[in-house]
Amino acid sequence: MSDVPKPIDGEILSDHPLQPYIPQYTERTPTLKPFVVPAIAAGAFLMVEWGTLRWMDHAPPLAWISTTAIGLCILIIVAFKDWLDFKNRRYFPVSLAILMIIWAGIVGFAYYWEDISSHEVDPAIAKLQSQLATAQRDRDLAILERDDARRANGIPISPPPQPPSPPIPKASDIGARIDAWRGIEAHMNEFNRILAEGDTLVSDWQSPQFGLFQKINELNNRLANARNRLSNFVSTYSDFSDLKVIDQSSLNRLSGVVNNLAQIASQLPPNISDAERRDSISAFISPLKRELEPAKKWVSAVKTLANSSISDLSARQSQNEDPASNGSSNCLHSGSLAAFVSN
Repeated sequence: MSDVPKPIDGEILSDHPLQPYIPQYTERTPTLKPFVVPAIAAGAFLMVEWGTLRWMDHAPPLAWISTTAIGLCILIIVAFKDWLDFKNRRYFPVSLAILMIIWAGIVGFAYYWEDISSHEVDPAIAKLQSQLATAQRDRDLAILERDDARRANGIPISPPPQPPSPPIPKASDIGARIDAWRGIEAHMNEFNRILAEGDTLVSDWQSPQFGLFQKINELNNRLANARNRLSNFVSTYSDFSDLKVIDQSSLNRLSGVVNNLAQIASQLPPNISDAERRDSISAFISPLKRELEPAKKWVSAVKTLANSSISDLSARQSQNEDPASNGSSNCLHSGSLAAFVSN
């Protein structure tokens, strides 16, 4: 190695021709040009991820949307670290820091906003449900009036295509409808008590004196039994179409969360301490808290619907008991209801 002469500054060695260095980027390269292909690749990766995995469970929409968007931006930043370093060595760490701060802020705000959001019943939804129940009730009464008119004129009435096998109450019995809605109201009062127990479980589950696992089993059993009783009660009045507007999806979701919590609690090893058992189910308390609020809204909306239905039916019953003051109006009402049914 000592026999090899050192080149003098500015000297070109004939035996070692210079290899020109062509940089991947120059000062004339547009800033956004290198991002195009990785952005497309990241979008394709996201499509595959979207097709193979489901979205995060029990996360606010703003949280998973921001997670997806920020994750896509991070993929692009990481893929072009060299380009950012070429422009300025501070671009890469500063870009990642900004994205992570934005993500943490958005996710924190999403959960905070959901926690403080008002859970009052939407008046528009309650009004639409009441109108739908009234329309269904008017249709049942109009069918009855049409059939009575046909019987009076000797016109045969075709039987229903699938008559129910067990005897059911007459759709014309306004008193039975009032009793049905009062039964619905009683069921909602029971659900209010069960949901209050759920609130107590969520607030006191970390207390050592709180019989957590016994309370979980009691809540699961009471909710399941009340849910079954409500379904059986509604099916008893299957010919009362105004009862069919009651949507039990919120109740079903809550029942699934409570049942899952009860199964997790029952499958824990018996030889672990209470603190370890509480730590094992801590992740399942948050879904319960989230599903309690929609269930409360649902109970309040159904109670409002039941009260309005009872008031409407009671007014109809009073009119039927006083035909002298309602004779002419009944004729007009019968004609309009018959037209409603025929349409």
